[in-house]
Amino acid sequence: MLYPLLCDADVAPQVRSHLLEHLSDHDRPAAVRWACIAERYPGNEPLTGTVVQHAALNTPTPEDRPLFLCALRNPDARIRGLAIEGLLALGESGPAWVDRLLSLAHEPHPEVRIPAAAGLVQQGQREWLTPLQQLTVDAPTPFLRAEALRWLGLLDGNASRSLFLQVLASAPSHKGSSHHCICCPCLPTGFSPEVEAAIEALSRRGTDEDLSALLDAGVRLGCTLQLEELWAHHLARRGVRMNCNELPTG
Repeated sequence: MLYPLLCDADVAPQVRSHLLEHLSDHDRPAAVRWACIAERYPGNEPLTGTVVQHAALNTPTPEDRPLFLCALRNPDARIRGLAIEGLLALGESGPAWVDRLLSLAHEPHPEVRIPAAAGLVQQGQREWLTPLQQLTVDAPTPFLRAEALRWLGLLDGNASRSLFLQVLASAPSHKGSSHHCICCPCLPTGFSPEVEAAIEALSRRGTDEDLSALLDAGVRLGCTLQLEELWAHHLARRGVRMNCNELPTG
C-alpha cells in the first residue's frame, strides 16, 4: 500500500518522507530497492537521502552498497558524507575507490571531506591524517569537528593523542553549572561534542596515561555520566569493582 503513495508526486514531501522511514523500519531491503529506482528521477533526492541515512546509521549491509554508490551523487553534502561512511563500514576498497575518495576529499564541504579523508587513511594513505587533524579545528560546527576527532580516534589514536589532550585542556569547566542530569543531580549532563569525542578517543586507547588524563578531566571539568560509564568499564576490564558512588545501573 505504501508504494503508490511513495511514487505520487502530489503527496506532500514530508508525508512521503515519513512513509519511507516507516518502510525502512519494517522492510529495509524494499526501501533500498525503491530508493535506487527513485534516484533516477529528478526531485527524489531528499527521499533517497532518507533511506541512505537510515541505512548508514543502522549497521550497513552489502545489499545497501548500490544505494550508497548512487548517493555519492546526491546534491546534499550530508547525504554524500553518510554514503561514504556506509561504504567504509562495508569495507569498500580498490584503486577505483581510492580515486573516488581522492576526488571527494577535495570537495568544499567538510561533511564530505571528513569521511573521504578517513577512507583514504583506511586505504593506507596516512598523509591524509594531517588534513583530518586540521578539520578538527577548521570545520565550521562542533559536530563536524567532533566527527573528525572520532575518526582520528578510530584510525590512529597514537598519532593524534596530543590533539585529544589539547581539546580537553581548552574545554570550559562544568563546575558550578546549573545543567545537571535528572536521574543523577550530582552529574552534569555532558560536554561539547568535541570534548566527548576526545574523551572517547582516549578511552579507546586505554593506557594508564590516557585514563589518568580522563581522571584529570573529571576533576577539572566536572564528572559527567559519560566519564562515570567509561571509568566503570575500565575498572571492570581490570577486575576492579567500584564500591562507592555507583550509578543505579552499575
